[in-house]
Amino acid sequence: MSSYSAEKFKELAPKVDAAPRTWFEVFGRRTPAEFLRHIGSVEAANERLARARAEKIYDEHNWIELCLVPRSETIAILPSAGAGQIGVC
Repeated sequence: MSSYSAEKFKELAPKVDAAPRTWFEVFGRRTPAEFLRHIGSVEAANERLARARAEKIYDEHNWIELCLVPRSETIAILPSAGAGQIGVC
């Protein structure tokens, strides 16, 4: 269950429309035995809005853990052909 209501999401969104946006990679796991895996990406002006967007977009499963990582904080170990792009599982 998301901790952000649709009303809260609407309240946050207009305040950050003009702000520069950052891409965040979203990782999750559904069971304790499952590995944390990449499930998608969200674009947002800040971590708080990124969290709200991730919870709304990726609510199709009962995740026991969701994590956000700013794309700029990832380190490529084996660079992809399109340098600067993040490879996803």
